[in-house]
Amino acid sequence: MQRIRLKAEVEHLLKVSNSPSKDARTFLVEKFNAINGTQLDPTSLLKDDELTVQRWIAGNTDLHFLSAELAKVYKRSYFFNEVDKVIAMQHSQERCLICGSVSQARFIPIRISPKSHQSLTPDLKRYYLEQLQNHPFIQGETQFDSSHRLCVQLICVLKEGRDKDVDNMAKLILDGIKGQVFPDDKQIDHLQVVKFRANESEEFVSIGVAVSTLNQHSDVLFGAINSDWSGQSRLNI
Repeated sequence: MQRIRLKAEVEHLLKVSNSPSKDARTFLVEKFNAINGTQLDPTSLLKDDELTVQRWIAGNTDLHFLSAELAKVYKRSYFFNEVDKVIAMQHSQERCLICGSVSQARFIPIRISPKSHQSLTPDLKRYYLEQLQNHPFIQGETQFDSSHRLCVQLICVLKEGRDKDVDNMAKLILDGIKGQVFPDDKQIDHLQVVKFRANESEEFVSIGVAVSTLNQHSDVLFGAINSDWSGQSRLNI
C-alpha cells in the first residue's frame, strides 16, 4: 500500500500558520475524514478518536513523527578565554533546546566557590546560604513570582583538580536563591547543571533563570498517548 504523503504540507503549515498546532491538527483530522469517510470534529475529539487518528497517521502516512524546523544553534570553534566560554554557555539558555525560546532571562554571576551540600557542617552551610541570600544581585532579583514556570541553568566553575557532585552543588545553590530570585524551587520545570573545570579563572557560580513554556503544551497536537509500553506491566508503589 502506498503511503499518503503529507509531510511537506504539514511542515509548511507549521511554519507559516499563526496557530500552527491548532491548524495542523485540523488539517490532519480533515484528511482522515476525507480518506476514511468519517465526520470527526477536530475541535472536540474524544480520546479514542484521537488515538484512531494517531494510529492512522503512523500506519498510513509519511508522518512517522511531526517535525518542525529545529533551531539553528551556532557552535563556536574557539573562545577568547574561559570566562568567554562560560558566557557563551549562559547565552545558550536564551534558546534552550528543551524549553525553546525562553523569556525574561536573567543571568546572575556570584563570586563564590561552588560547595557540596553534603560536605559542609551545619554552621558552614548556614553561613554559605546567608552569603547567597544577602548578595546584592540575588536580593535585586524580584522579577519571578509564583505564577511563573522556570528554566534554570547553573554553571559551577571549579578549579582544575577539585571535584564536587553536581546534584549536591545544585541543591545548595537552589536553597540559597529560593525565596529571593523565585518563591519556590517547585516552579522549576527544567534544571541544567554544568560543572566547568577552569585552569585560569577563579571559582564562581553563574545562575540563569528564565520563564519556560515547556508545560503549556501549545505545541502538542493530540493529548491522548498512543503507547502500549511494549507490554510492560505497571509498577504499583
